[in-house]
Amino acid sequence: MAKEFSKTSDITYIIKLRDNRKWQDGTPVVGKDIQFTIDRLKENKSIYSANVQEITSVEVLDSLTIKITLSQQVPFFEYRLEFPILCSHHYENENFYETTKLPIGTGMYTIEKQEGNSILLQKNVYYPDYDNISTPEVKIFQYASMGEVFNSFKM
Repeated sequence: MAKEFSKTSDITYIIKLRDNRKWQDGTPVVGKDIQFTIDRLKENKSIYSANVQEITSVEVLDSLTIKITLSQQVPFFEYRLEFPILCSHHYENENFYETTKLPIGTGMYTIEKQEGNSILLQKNVYYPDYDNISTPEVKIFQYASMGEVFNSFKM
């Protein structure tokens, strides 16, 4: 999501987002989304919570620029800024950890449908490199055991 970042002091970072990134509903990815994500990660424990534990504030300077302030110097902190970003307008009035909404992202595919043990993904029309995606859809099947996998494969 970021096109550049600057370390302006031992505890302060300025991050500029790419201006051509859009959510699967066509709305642009903005600094508020990054701030929203970091706030959610700090609220509850997740596999990404340790990445943001030293962040004391996230300030949205403009729609594509954020300022992150840490509680103390963290060597190579910029490498901790790798985690999925949440769409703030999609989840803002929801308890993210209990929501039943299908996730919304910025990747090559969108979740078109989820029924039972199958998920249908389709090309994301808002993906920057949409024309170069050669597979129009992907079907994923979930199995509870390897026995189910083998039975399905045989059938």
